[in-house]
Amino acid sequence: MTTPTGVRSWLNQRRLDAGLRGILLDPASSSIKQLRKSLAAAEIKATPQELTQWFRSHLATPITVLPVPAKRVDGAARAPSSPLIAHDAGREPTDAGGETAAGFDAGKSDAFGGARRSLLPLFQRLHESMSQRSPQVTWRASKYYVAAESGGETFLAAKCRSQQLVLGLTLPAEMVHPRVSDNVGEFNWARMTKITRVLSEAGIDDALLDLAA
Repeated sequence: MTTPTGVRSWLNQRRLDAGLRGILLDPASSSIKQLRKSLAAAEIKATPQELTQWFRSHLATPITVLPVPAKRVDGAARAPSSPLIAHDAGREPTDAGGETAAGFDAGKSDAFGGARRSLLPLFQRLHESMSQRSPQVTWRASKYYVAAESGGETFLAAKCRSQQLVLGLTLPAEMVHPRVSDNVGEFNWARMTKITRVLSEAGIDDALLDLAA
Protein backbone atom coordinates (compact mmCIF):
# COMPACT_ATOMS: atom_id res chain seq x y z
CA MET A 1 0.00 0.00 0.00
CA THR A 2 3.02 2.32 0.16
CA THR A 3 3.64 2.25 -3.59
CA PRO A 4 1.45 3.19 -6.59
CA THR A 5 1.63 -0.39 -7.80
CA GLY A 6 0.42 -1.66 -4.44
CA VAL A 7 -2.48 0.75 -4.37
CA ARG A 8 -3.55 -0.21 -7.89
CA SER A 9 -3.33 -3.89 -7.01
CA TRP A 10 -5.45 -3.40 -3.90
CA LEU A 11 -8.08 -1.38 -5.77
CA ASN A 12 -8.21 -4.00 -8.51
CA GLN A 13 -8.71 -6.74 -5.92
CA ARG A 14 -11.59 -4.78 -4.41
CA ARG A 15 -13.22 -4.35 -7.82
CA LEU A 16 -12.66 -8.01 -8.66
CA ASP A 17 -14.16 -9.14 -5.36
CA ALA A 18 -17.19 -6.84 -5.68
CA GLY A 19 -17.74 -7.81 -9.32
CA LEU A 20 -17.58 -11.54 -8.68
CA ARG A 21 -19.89 -11.31 -5.70
CA GLY A 22 -22.35 -9.28 -7.74
CA ILE A 23 -22.42 -12.06 -10.33
CA LEU A 24 -22.27 -15.17 -8.15
CA LEU A 25 -24.72 -13.98 -5.48
CA ASP A 26 -27.38 -12.81 -7.94
CA PRO A 27 -29.86 -15.62 -8.74
CA ALA A 28 -30.85 -13.80 -11.94
CA SER A 29 -27.33 -13.43 -13.36
CA SER A 30 -26.49 -15.05 -16.69
CA SER A 31 -23.55 -16.86 -15.09
CA ILE A 32 -25.84 -18.60 -12.60
CA LYS A 33 -28.14 -19.58 -15.45
CA GLN A 34 -25.19 -21.05 -17.36
CA LEU A 35 -24.06 -22.98 -14.30
CA ARG A 36 -27.54 -24.47 -13.97
CA LYS A 37 -27.36 -25.63 -17.60
CA SER A 38 -23.94 -27.19 -17.04
CA LEU A 39 -25.16 -28.99 -13.93
CA ALA A 40 -28.32 -30.12 -15.69
CA ALA A 41 -26.15 -31.68 -18.40
CA ALA A 42 -24.58 -33.74 -15.63
CA GLU A 43 -28.08 -34.60 -14.33
CA ILE A 44 -27.69 -32.38 -11.27
CA LYS A 45 -30.70 -30.26 -10.44
CA ALA A 46 -30.20 -26.96 -8.60
CA THR A 47 -32.31 -23.83 -8.24
CA PRO A 48 -30.73 -20.37 -8.68
CA GLN A 49 -31.17 -19.83 -4.94
CA GLU A 50 -29.34 -23.07 -4.13
CA LEU A 51 -26.43 -22.05 -6.33
CA THR A 52 -26.12 -18.56 -4.86
CA GLN A 53 -26.38 -20.03 -1.36
CA TRP A 54 -23.52 -22.39 -2.18
CA PHE A 55 -21.35 -19.48 -3.29
CA ARG A 56 -22.43 -17.43 -0.28
CA SER A 57 -21.30 -20.16 2.11
CA HIS A 58 -17.90 -20.26 0.39
CA LEU A 59 -17.56 -16.49 0.30
CA ALA A 60 -18.39 -15.97 3.94
CA THR A 61 -15.22 -13.97 4.62
CA PRO A 62 -14.91 -10.90 2.34
CA ILE A 63 -11.37 -10.60 0.98
CA THR A 64 -11.64 -6.81 0.83
CA VAL A 65 -11.83 -6.22 4.57
CA LEU A 66 -8.78 -4.34 5.78
CA PRO A 67 -7.89 -3.29 9.33
CA VAL A 68 -9.30 0.09 10.28
CA PRO A 69 -6.97 2.22 12.45
CA ALA A 70 -8.04 2.16 16.07
CA LYS A 71 -9.74 5.31 17.32
CA ARG A 72 -8.92 6.89 20.63
CA VAL A 73 -11.73 7.32 23.14
CA ASP A 74 -10.89 8.96 26.49
CA GLY A 75 -7.22 8.24 25.98
CA ALA A 76 -7.69 4.57 25.11
CA ALA A 77 -7.57 2.91 21.71
CA ARG A 78 -10.82 1.41 20.51
CA ALA A 79 -11.05 -0.99 17.57
CA PRO A 80 -14.08 -0.93 15.30
CA SER A 81 -16.82 -3.31 16.46
CA SER A 82 -18.06 -4.61 13.12
CA PRO A 83 -16.44 -6.14 10.02
CA LEU A 84 -18.77 -4.38 7.58
CA ILE A 85 -16.84 -2.47 4.94
CA ALA A 86 -16.91 1.33 4.76
CA HIS A 87 -15.46 2.87 1.59
CA ASP A 88 -13.72 6.23 1.52
CA ALA A 89 -15.99 9.05 0.42
CA GLY A 90 -16.06 11.97 2.82
CA ARG A 91 -18.22 12.70 5.82
CA GLU A 92 -21.97 12.95 5.70
CA PRO A 93 -24.16 15.45 7.54
CA THR A 94 -25.27 14.26 10.98
CA ASP A 95 -27.85 15.66 13.33
CA ALA A 96 -28.67 12.86 15.73
CA GLY A 97 -26.83 10.38 17.92
CA GLY A 98 -26.59 6.69 17.10
CA GLU A 99 -27.92 3.69 18.96
CA THR A 100 -27.14 0.01 18.68
CA ALA A 101 -29.62 -2.22 16.90
CA ALA A 102 -31.12 -3.38 20.18
CA GLY A 103 -31.92 0.16 21.37
CA PHE A 104 -32.96 1.77 18.12
CA ASP A 105 -36.63 2.59 17.48
CA ALA A 106 -37.33 3.96 14.01
CA GLY A 107 -40.94 4.54 14.99
CA LYS A 108 -39.84 7.55 17.03
CA SER A 109 -38.06 9.12 14.06
CA ASP A 110 -39.40 12.01 12.01
CA ALA A 111 -38.18 10.09 8.96
CA PHE A 112 -41.31 7.92 9.29
CA GLY A 113 -43.76 10.61 10.31
CA GLY A 114 -47.01 11.48 8.59
CA ALA A 115 -47.65 9.78 5.27
CA ARG A 116 -44.25 8.06 5.50
CA ARG A 117 -45.53 5.98 8.42
CA SER A 118 -46.79 3.33 6.01
CA LEU A 119 -43.19 2.45 5.12
CA LEU A 120 -42.15 1.85 8.73
CA PRO A 121 -42.89 -1.93 8.67
CA LEU A 122 -40.77 -2.28 5.53
CA PHE A 123 -37.87 -0.45 7.14
CA GLN A 124 -38.23 -2.48 10.35
CA ARG A 125 -37.86 -5.64 8.27
CA LEU A 126 -34.68 -4.24 6.74
CA HIS A 127 -33.40 -3.17 10.16
CA GLU A 128 -34.10 -6.61 11.60
CA SER A 129 -32.38 -8.45 8.75
CA MET A 130 -29.26 -6.29 8.89
CA SER A 131 -29.09 -6.42 12.67
CA GLN A 132 -29.11 -10.21 12.57
CA ARG A 133 -25.98 -10.09 10.43
CA SER A 134 -24.16 -7.52 12.53
CA PRO A 135 -25.75 -6.58 15.88
CA GLN A 136 -22.93 -4.10 16.63
CA VAL A 137 -23.97 -1.72 13.87
CA THR A 138 -25.21 1.62 15.20
CA TRP A 139 -28.19 3.46 13.78
CA ARG A 140 -29.28 7.06 13.87
CA ALA A 141 -32.20 9.04 12.50
CA SER A 142 -32.65 12.55 11.17
CA LYS A 143 -35.74 14.33 9.93
CA TYR A 144 -35.48 12.79 6.47
CA TYR A 145 -33.49 9.55 6.69
CA VAL A 146 -32.17 6.73 8.87
CA ALA A 147 -28.52 5.68 8.62
CA ALA A 148 -26.40 2.72 9.70
CA GLU A 149 -22.79 3.07 10.80
CA SER A 150 -19.91 0.67 11.33
CA GLY A 151 -16.36 1.41 12.43
CA GLY A 152 -17.17 5.10 12.69
CA GLU A 153 -18.35 5.40 9.06
CA THR A 154 -21.83 5.35 7.54
CA PHE A 155 -22.34 2.51 5.07
CA LEU A 156 -26.09 2.72 4.46
CA ALA A 157 -28.87 5.32 4.56
CA ALA A 158 -32.61 4.88 4.04
CA LYS A 159 -35.29 7.42 3.15
CA CYS A 160 -38.94 7.27 2.12
CA ARG A 161 -39.90 8.17 -1.42
CA SER A 162 -43.25 7.53 -3.16
CA GLN A 163 -44.23 4.37 -1.26
CA GLN A 164 -40.77 2.88 -1.44
CA LEU A 165 -37.54 2.89 0.53
CA VAL A 166 -34.57 4.43 -1.22
CA LEU A 167 -31.33 3.01 0.15
CA GLY A 168 -27.99 4.76 -0.25
CA LEU A 169 -25.00 2.39 -0.37
CA THR A 170 -21.26 2.95 -0.10
CA LEU A 171 -20.11 0.90 -3.06
CA PRO A 172 -17.27 1.47 -5.54
CA ALA A 173 -18.41 4.23 -7.89
CA GLU A 174 -17.50 2.15 -10.94
CA MET A 175 -19.47 -0.89 -9.79
CA VAL A 176 -22.17 -2.11 -12.19
CA HIS A 177 -24.92 -4.27 -10.69
CA PRO A 178 -28.54 -4.85 -11.72
CA ARG A 179 -29.79 -3.96 -8.25
CA VAL A 180 -28.15 -0.52 -7.99
CA SER A 181 -27.87 2.77 -9.85
CA ASP A 182 -25.79 5.92 -9.35
CA ASN A 183 -26.81 8.28 -6.57
CA VAL A 184 -27.94 11.38 -8.41
CA GLY A 185 -29.45 13.77 -5.89
CA GLU A 186 -31.18 11.31 -3.57
CA PHE A 187 -28.56 11.70 -0.83
CA ASN A 188 -26.48 14.82 -0.41
CA TRP A 189 -23.16 13.38 0.67
CA ALA A 190 -20.41 11.73 -1.32
CA ARG A 191 -20.23 8.43 0.57
CA MET A 192 -23.55 7.32 -0.91
CA THR A 193 -22.26 6.38 -4.35
CA LYS A 194 -25.13 4.04 -5.29
CA ILE A 195 -28.82 3.67 -4.54
CA THR A 196 -31.34 0.86 -4.69
CA ARG A 197 -35.10 0.97 -4.25
CA VAL A 198 -37.08 -1.43 -2.08
CA LEU A 199 -40.80 -1.71 -2.76
CA SER A 200 -41.67 -4.75 -0.62
CA GLU A 201 -40.21 -7.24 1.84
CA ALA A 202 -39.37 -9.51 -1.08
CA GLY A 203 -36.68 -7.01 -2.02
CA ILE A 204 -34.94 -7.45 1.33
CA ASP A 205 -33.10 -10.57 0.33
CA ASP A 206 -29.58 -11.94 0.67
CA ALA A 207 -28.47 -10.17 -2.49
CA LEU A 208 -29.39 -6.78 -1.01
CA LEU A 209 -27.79 -7.56 2.34
CA ASP A 210 -24.62 -8.69 0.59
CA LEU A 211 -24.48 -5.37 -1.28
CA ALA A 212 -24.83 -3.47 1.97
CA ALA A 213 -22.06 -5.51 3.53
